[in-house]
Amino acid sequence: MNNRSLALVFGYIPQIDRLNPFAKKLHLNKRFAFALDTYSPQEEGVFFDVDLFLSLLQSVLASVSHDRVEFIGDFNGQKMIVGYEQLFNYYQNSRQENREPFYEMRVFKNDSIVLFGVTLFYTMVGGPDPYHDTYLTSFYCNDYDQSKVKQQLVNVCEQNDVSIRALLMAKDVPQISWWTRIKDFFLKM
Repeated sequence: MNNRSLALVFGYIPQIDRLNPFAKKLHLNKRFAFALDTYSPQEEGVFFDVDLFLSLLQSVLASVSHDRVEFIGDFNGQKMIVGYEQLFNYYQNSRQENREPFYEMRVFKNDSIVLFGVTLFYTMVGGPDPYHDTYLTSFYCNDYDQSKVKQQLVNVCEQNDVSIRALLMAKDVPQISWWTRIKDFFLKM
């Protein structure tokens, strides 16, 4: 029985997804994301599927021309910046309960960031559908071949016996109501 599942989102779900401020500053406005479900009947509590995460990540990295990748995260109890090999080694050599996705990923081409990734932890706190109880990793770029990236991610799921519980083709730009924007403004004060 297949217990591995995720959601794939291309674009911004209205009233839910926002453009990351750092991505906005870099003019990386196009978005796609995967939301890894955290439930596994074989595990207690939140489960981070490292093998699936790395397979999806390799697929994303293969879709963009780059010469350097940096991951920012909590590795071995401290916030660090590591490269792909270090990230892979950390996941392979650490205990399951110590593994979590990176916070940020910066993909460079000629010293410019061409792809920015960020993970939101909707674990044990709910979250909006389709992100409820997931590790949501969003990627922002200037442009990408949506059909190619979608097919690559679907192929990874098929090869790893992962069910895609949602595949959403959302809006090209965030659509947040004025009321939400006003509320967000006052919450930041």
